[in-house]
Amino acid sequence: MLLIVAFSLETHLYSPNLFNELMESEMSEMDYILYFWGPIVKSLFINTDIWSHWGDTQSRDCMYKFRLDLRLLSSKLKKSYDVASGEFGQALTESKYYSDKQKLILNGLIQIDNILHTYKGNESDVKLPLFQALGFHADIYFLYRKSSKVYVVDRIGTVDFPTVKKDLVQKSIVLVDEFLKFKNMAVELQDIVLESNSNTKKTVTNITSAESSSASKLPKRFVWQEP
Repeated sequence: MLLIVAFSLETHLYSPNLFNELMESEMSEMDYILYFWGPIVKSLFINTDIWSHWGDTQSRDCMYKFRLDLRLLSSKLKKSYDVASGEFGQALTESKYYSDKQKLILNGLIQIDNILHTYKGNESDVKLPLFQALGFHADIYFLYRKSSKVYVVDRIGTVDFPTVKKDLVQKSIVLVDEFLKFKNMAVELQDIVLESNSNTKKTVTNITSAESSSASKLPKRFVWQEP
């Protein structure tokens, strides 16, 4: 995780203009991805089988047809369910905050339901990490199914990209700590997806279980933890 700390330091050293108020007012959503959050995500999954899929793409088998800014997938599978996902925005506004969060959650519960069709373990083991960044601020959550039709969204942590030098070291350490939790959860979910995929065979049980996918269209009930 030294790459994340080094990246924060180098950004302040070589591109200090990115942090003045004039630049901040001019930056777009894509600027925040390219200059700040994107390199962190890239370095986070070096030497893993997880790759980042950017640019308004649709998740596998999601009936809502949402287009997400970021989906993390397993390179070991031809068609992978999301092992993490993220949304980004230019600035923190109430409408953007709630619309992006709704998209992440609704898309995520479909991914979880699909994985649980073949996973043989405890359903609460399937935890999908979610990342939402607005400007220099980001929240990291995870979503799981507690019981039939009851889903829980819980917070992993909150991070801010360091924008002033006096906070550089402290906030870089927090970045590393919280993103490590995000990474580990994504890797664990990938292992579950791979295990479930290897156990999938054409049996009467698997064929008939496909019919139960229609249950995803039924109303869901969420348990919302402290934001």
